[in-house]
Amino acid sequence: MSLVVGDKAPDFTLPRSTFKSYALASYRDREHVIVAFLALAFTGGSDYGVEGTLRSLERDFDRFRDLDTSILAITGDSIFANEAFSRALGG
Repeated sequence: MSLVVGDKAPDFTLPRSTFKSYALASYRDREHVIVAFLALAFTGGSDYGVEGTLRSLERDFDRFRDLDTSILAITGDSIFANEAFSRALGG
């Protein structure tokens, strides 16, 4: 499958936590979505790597929200690693 700018992304569902998941279809026709594919949690530092990327997106969160844009950050980590990483970042 090949996508070009302007195409609708194919739907996918991924686990968010032990009891919740995200489905791209739930955002369709409501808002814009940035899908950020990141390396594994706890890689890089506060200026670079995953933590730096997330903090950069967080700094502009209000601007994204004002543009009706949500951010879905995706890693190849387990749910448990992502939850621990989120807690380590204060989320």
